[in-house]
Amino acid sequence: MNQEQFLRALKRALRALKAPERQRYLDSYRELIADMMENGIPEEEAVRRQGDVQDIAREILNGAAPSGKRMGVLGILLLIVSILLTVFSLMNLLLPLFLGGMGFFQVYPANSIGIIGGADGPTAIFVTTQFDIGNLLLYLLTVVMWIGTIAYFVHRRRKSQK
Repeated sequence: MNQEQFLRALKRALRALKAPERQRYLDSYRELIADMMENGIPEEEAVRRQGDVQDIAREILNGAAPSGKRMGVLGILLLIVSILLTVFSLMNLLLPLFLGGMGFFQVYPANSIGIIGGADGPTAIFVTTQFDIGNLLLYLLTVVMWIGTIAYFVHRRRKSQK
């Protein structure tokens, strides 16, 4: 195999990379082979010393930054969890309006009304509601998950553009 055949095969094997990054690797191997040939090593021998094209490509692709075409397992998991939390939060917020606050989805799980009054004086009505920390935590978790998901994808995009 000569230098051009080697570089053509390497280019084909590295097609998952963006063009500038792929070209950088090809130029590097072209220069490496040229340096060996300047030192008196025949072209075929210089190419053979580089190793198998598929092994080289596999090693490069395993260490390369994501190309942005694939989302990645972490990105998919973050997206799914964020969407599920959003749906659950919306159900927790809106369902009681339609179901009258019955069942698991209650806007105000603990409340009471007290009436104090008499025949000869003013009547006072006291309404108390217990603060539901569970709903607040659900909404905060939803927001944090979306911020984390967006940050992950922004970081991934910036990393792939370098």
